[in-house]
Amino acid sequence: MMNRKKIALLCAASLTLTSLAGCGSGSSGTSNSSNTTSVAAQETAAETGTPSADARVLKLSTTKAAESYAYDMLLDFAAEVEELSGGTLVVEIYPASQLGGQSESVEGMGLGTIEMGYLACGATESFYPASGLMGTLFTAVNEDHAMAIWNSDIATEIMEAQAQAINVRCLDYSIEGSRSIWSKTPVNSLSDLKGLKLRVPEVPIFMNVFEGLGTSPTPMALSEVYTGIQTGIVDGVKYDLTGVLDYSFDELCKYCYETHHGVSIMAFMIAENLYQSLTDEQKNAIDTASADISAAINEQYYVALEESRQELEAEGVVFTEVSEDDMNTINEIVAPLMEDYIKDYATIDDLNALKALAE
Repeated sequence: MMNRKKIALLCAASLTLTSLAGCGSGSSGTSNSSNTTSVAAQETAAETGTPSADARVLKLSTTKAAESYAYDMLLDFAAEVEELSGGTLVVEIYPASQLGGQSESVEGMGLGTIEMGYLACGATESFYPASGLMGTLFTAVNEDHAMAIWNSDIATEIMEAQAQAINVRCLDYSIEGSRSIWSKTPVNSLSDLKGLKLRVPEVPIFMNVFEGLGTSPTPMALSEVYTGIQTGIVDGVKYDLTGVLDYSFDELCKYCYETHHGVSIMAFMIAENLYQSLTDEQKNAIDTASADISAAINEQYYVALEESRQELEAEGVVFTEVSEDDMNTINEIVAPLMEDYIKDYATIDDLNALKALAE
């Protein structure tokens, strides 16, 4: 298990943000009139009736677009929370980063200016580094393994400490997608990655890992990637299968080297001080809806995954699995990098325990 002394040190390092969160704990959660009226508030009103005048309004921030299947599920979440809370809680959904990106939304919950989020779990890592243990590269072998990791005792311990440290509680988890390498030119083996200009986030661990695998990692904003591939600034991108279609990367990248180097997991998040201020009935409404909708999103993910793969194959996209020998080489390259990456808050035994959940 995680070294509790290390967790305590990380909690202490996060006290500044926690104290700021305490200053925001008196927020009523009522949206400013300048905010866009949420679709959720409009649609749930038709089903559950007008909420009482003293209903608590919870703003939920997400980067998901209103056109995504996840957004439709978030509307269902809002409806279920309102119904189960007897109309005392109303969730307003703000899609497409209306309230800010991932980091801004996590910070907003920490400060008490945003009540909830549906965000990538990795969004909390900048504020609470230990949460990065569950998402280390080449740890989860597939989506089911990733979910087992996030629902493990190790993850529960870390995320409970996170809630106390930065005022952000993660409730339930759902799959966003498994990442692989997409390129303009064929990649049939690890050696074909040599010199490939690969778009990566401007995060040191990604730079180090993909440089170690032979690519030329190139930081670039996601919004610039399509043009970057088109003009030759980069040769490819690491992304999940359904997301490739969302951003039309498939128009330029017809080759997928299925590294499955990371599974992106989303979570319903809530400001901890707000959560603890709720009645038992309200907590139950939030908990139940979070569990129900996360399960529904996971079910829909596999439907979308199959449909997306069929569409990509029909377009002529070539999928290549990593050979066993190449994967062994990848693991040899990545292992010392990961051990160094987690050394401040976990041990290699912790990481191996998470890997063993695949067995």
